[in-house]
Amino acid sequence: MLQIDSPVQTAVVDWLEGISVLLDSRQRAAFLPFLNREISVSQAALEVGELPNTMLYRVRRWQRLGLLLEARTVPHPKGKKGGMPLYRSSAPSYFIPYAATSAEDLLTLAREMYTPIFADFLNHYVRSGAALSDDWGVRFEGAVGGWQVRPSKSLEDQCQPSDLTAPPTMLEYVQLELNQNQAKAMQLELLAVLQRYATPTLPSAALEGTVRQTYRVILGMV
Repeated sequence: MLQIDSPVQTAVVDWLEGISVLLDSRQRAAFLPFLNREISVSQAALEVGELPNTMLYRVRRWQRLGLLLEARTVPHPKGKKGGMPLYRSSAPSYFIPYAATSAEDLLTLAREMYTPIFADFLNHYVRSGAALSDDWGVRFEGAVGGWQVRPSKSLEDQCQPSDLTAPPTMLEYVQLELNQNQAKAMQLELLAVLQRYATPTLPSAALEGTVRQTYRVILGMV
């Protein structure tokens, strides 16, 4: 169990029960609303689509494990006596030593972490594509500096993600020949774009007249 006497930026989680909360995709999804944020049990349950009683059970367990703290109590929205407790993670971030996990090697650990994320991404991607066409294929072609393979709506349709009429979904795989400085510059540029759109302070004009929804973004290069 995690014992924290004073606020820390990163807490070490090196026991199996705590590790399973952070690495198991279902448990992690339920825990994420509390990460570095004060939130009630009912609101967290609503955000992840669980019953409040199920979330309350999780919260009590996470408290026993030292992963969650009761931050403060606020007036209950329904006026109930005793108020409504808000909870938050015991630290803004957690470090899990590879040696403390049950994974045979780093590749196994990476697969355990990212396979559910990739599977969820592909599931939503295919749903989006199926709504546009039932004649999908794969287009293999040369690209500037290398080659690429990408899904294609049909043989005749040369639709590109950059087309304004195309939906804001994409899946691109490209191999590029770059030197180390170019690769680092590309990495920083991609991160900057991600951070810009992840920040909730976009110009108001970009947010007007549309309904916001969740988009899944995976960035990677190696």
